[in-house]
Amino acid sequence: MIILSDKSVIPMIFRATTNYLNPQGYRAPLPDLIIEDDGYMYVTCPNPEVADVGDAVVSEYFTDVYHDDIPGRFRASLKYAADTGYAFAFPNFHQASGDKGLVYGTNLIKSEAIEIRDVLASEFGDIAGDDIPRRIKTAGNYAIRNNFAWGCPNFHQRRDESGLVYGTALFKSGFIKRIPVKFVELFSNPVDFQSLVDSSEHNAISLNTFKEKIDDIGIGEGFKNVAGYFKEKVTGPLAEVVTKVFKSTEEFIRSGDVNKHAKHTALNAARQQKENGSSEELCADAVRDIMFGVALIIQAPTPTVPNPYAIAVAGSAISLSKWACHETYKNES
Repeated sequence: MIILSDKSVIPMIFRATTNYLNPQGYRAPLPDLIIEDDGYMYVTCPNPEVADVGDAVVSEYFTDVYHDDIPGRFRASLKYAADTGYAFAFPNFHQASGDKGLVYGTNLIKSEAIEIRDVLASEFGDIAGDDIPRRIKTAGNYAIRNNFAWGCPNFHQRRDESGLVYGTALFKSGFIKRIPVKFVELFSNPVDFQSLVDSSEHNAISLNTFKEKIDDIGIGEGFKNVAGYFKEKVTGPLAEVVTKVFKSTEEFIRSGDVNKHAKHTALNAARQQKENGSSEELCADAVRDIMFGVALIIQAPTPTVPNPYAIAVAGSAISLSKWACHETYKNES
């Protein structure tokens, strides 16, 4: 599996999931943000009769929340839910201009479908508080262990006499469906990867000037943060590795397997770093940066259409970089 933990792509996945499942009658889908080995991502879909969508006015509910503060967006959505008579809410990351200014799309769940509990953090294992995919996964597993259908963090937390507790929304049985969605199908008109591999224009990107080329590429929404990070951090010899790693993914691009493509990108980046004499301690940060660069090259031909392969590579850069370095260096004495 690959875990889509990078905050710059999570909003894009939420939007794409909403756009994909709304026409099928599901108003408030909640994606797991984990691509399983078969290329599917599970989505929790509340029954239509217990789910609504509202427009939360940013100036009223999100004044202290930065746009990419995902746990903060969840927490602020709960205040909007309480004010409108719902038990739980989470963002769908759509936005629009309304009569009162900018509004954020917010999925709303009725009280009959949900129970809110404070759960000891120890129930979820050693997981960072802002690790969105793992927080969703462990909340879901906790829910199933306790005879609920699935769970979701509300990202509130506090300490009581028992220790640190996490606010957790538990979906009651009979009120949701768990639907597997082919990840690549979430995005319309994905790039023709055969053409990309064969295209001298994109294969021949000179990474000595890639920083400057970012300014000339229309990066799709959701990749702006990645582009800015890459532009600042990836220079010189490390930049040259990005093209090598990108070219090495050819067979996986042609196979159409987004999961293998992302994992191979991480492993090949780690091997390149080892060959270049990097220590294991410095490997993970470099692999993450290389993966961001590969994602940008993949995205470049279709800047206005989010590309599932680019999203998978960038979204898993944090989680896969440590794994790839461990796999690469583990046999050293």
